[in-house]
Amino acid sequence: MWNFENYSESELRLKYWLFRSLLFLLIFFTIVFLSIGLITLSIGGDDELCTESVTATVTENIKSEHIDRYNNGKLKRTTYTYAPVYSYVYNGREYSVESSNSTKPAKYDVGDTAVIMVNPENPAEIYEPGFKKLEVTSIIYIIVGVCIFLACIADIICLIRVNKRLKILKTDK
Repeated sequence: MWNFENYSESELRLKYWLFRSLLFLLIFFTIVFLSIGLITLSIGGDDELCTESVTATVTENIKSEHIDRYNNGKLKRTTYTYAPVYSYVYNGREYSVESSNSTKPAKYDVGDTAVIMVNPENPAEIYEPGFKKLEVTSIIYIIVGVCIFLACIADIICLIRVNKRLKILKTDK
């Protein structure tokens, strides 16, 4: 792949065109994957808006059913996750908010207390420091974007070598 000495001029021109076309595609996908990864990583700034600490009581665990299908829908597996509902008082007003996070099994039992953070501007908006915020999808997009970027570098090296070989062939004529 890295040595282009045994190719004819027409083969080198074709390779040059293919590498150049591939480079544009690789650059496009690098931008797409890195953008998606960085945007999704930066979204979810509830932890920045929610600055007031409140002790809340878990009043309910809302059960959600998840069905995974395998073998063209013939086999299925049902799992359940549980999202706590928090009740708390902020500035003399009572709030009841369902968590956007769910776990299997339930992280809290009904009646447990948890420290949550609320947005002073909108006390119904909460952030739960007890839940780890895993941005796995964002990190995967960033890693794929970096890998595609490395492929861009390899492609550029190939372009330079093919171009150099084409110049040598032209001067030999």
